[in-house]
Amino acid sequence: MLRHLSLAAVLVALAAPASAEPVAADCPALLAAVDGFDGYQLTVPPAGPQDGWCVLDGAALRAEGPGRPDLTADRLRLRGTVDGADLVGIEVDLAGLRAAYKANDRSVDDRTRGLFRLQSADLRFAAGVDAATGRVDLSGGVLRLSSGTEVTFAATAKAGGLSGRRFWPGG
Repeated sequence: MLRHLSLAAVLVALAAPASAEPVAADCPALLAAVDGFDGYQLTVPPAGPQDGWCVLDGAALRAEGPGRPDLTADRLRLRGTVDGADLVGIEVDLAGLRAAYKANDRSVDDRTRGLFRLQSADLRFAAGVDAATGRVDLSGGVLRLSSGTEVTFAATAKAGGLSGRRFWPGG
């Protein structure tokens, strides 16, 4: 009888919905979040995990339309967390980021175009969304330009109806 009760307890425990805790996102989930974000299309060689990061060497983000530069990075590293099917957090680490305006794009003057062509940057930040509170956190933001300029940033915002799917349309 005790054996049957123990078996029943195990079956009930397995059948009960687990309390969903965020878990590490895999590379395809992270790539889906970046691809299509803000109208940019991601082109990357095959990705591989390294020390908990999804590592992409030679990543390119292409944009259509005037006034939107194409972005390339020597190395793009991503890691994040998912809660069920929703991406709820992402960390981005870009090295050797460059912005290049298209040759026929006249929405940007030549001086600005030249400045972007000569400049490279490293960018790092983490972003997360809490659907229960409608809170979005941007933290640990650092932009280092090759000229030596460094900008740090962080932000917190609150809005109703947010979820990982609404915050990261590709995710």
